[in-house]
Amino acid sequence: MSRGKKKEEHNPYTPNFNFVILKLLSKAFDKGQLFYMVFGLIIVISVMKIPGGEILPFIENVIQLLENFSILGWALFVAIVLISTFRVKYLKKIHQFEIDRISEKKTELQNHLSSRELSSSKKDV
Repeated sequence: MSRGKKKEEHNPYTPNFNFVILKLLSKAFDKGQLFYMVFGLIIVISVMKIPGGEILPFIENVIQLLENFSILGWALFVAIVLISTFRVKYLKKIHQFEIDRISEKKTELQNHLSSRELSSSKKDV
């Protein structure tokens, strides 16, 4: 192989609508946002199904139900899900900090016991 030419890589995947949806769903699942994506999609589809002249009365009806505490349970459900999501993200950050701290301590102890510098398994991000 000559030094001047790069070998062209062949990508067997062609980007299409199915591939985009698959990547979007997998990323949403990995990041814990699948629930919000599905919930938002249901809301958008529901609003799109309502005829144009009935959207404002629908919103007024929802506000009236909130005032009468008829859908208080659903409102509390949404609030609890949002609060628990932020709590899990906070706990995940604390957990990652502790894992990194313990990893550094372990590496220091291993270097001290072996009396030489050991290579790191930590990947640069």
